[in-house]
Amino acid sequence: MPGSSRAVRSAFAQRWRLALGLSFSLLLGGCAAPHSEVIDARPEAVASIEKLMPAGARVAFRRSCISCHGLDGRGIVGVAPDLTKARARTADEWEKYLRDPQSGHPGSQTPALFWLNADEIKAVAAFLARQNDPVAAASDGESPR
Repeated sequence: MPGSSRAVRSAFAQRWRLALGLSFSLLLGGCAAPHSEVIDARPEAVASIEKLMPAGARVAFRRSCISCHGLDGRGIVGVAPDLTKARARTADEWEKYLRDPQSGHPGSQTPALFWLNADEIKAVAAFLARQNDPVAAASDGESPR
């Protein structure tokens, strides 16, 4: 009978190795799916706010605003507010704010945009001023939000 015990252990070991190998193959096989079967887990594409901006403001937005306010301008929670719901200010008030954010909003996280030239600041200020004025946006040939 000692031989039969060894045969049982050998058969058990073979089955164990087979089950382990099969499990491992299935696990790795699931990771190596063909590209046509891979599901795109990225979030849906976000429409950029840039299409609503005049050309002069687009350049400044890409360079200075997009990293905090996001591609769609709707802000990043805890970082920057939604530009599409910006507080109603005149272009002159926005211009002053963009040059010195602390003057219009003490405690603001917005950096002074010293790297923007005067024309870029004026373009961004005009765009922000129009956000709460659909008549002005329509007169510029842009559709109001």
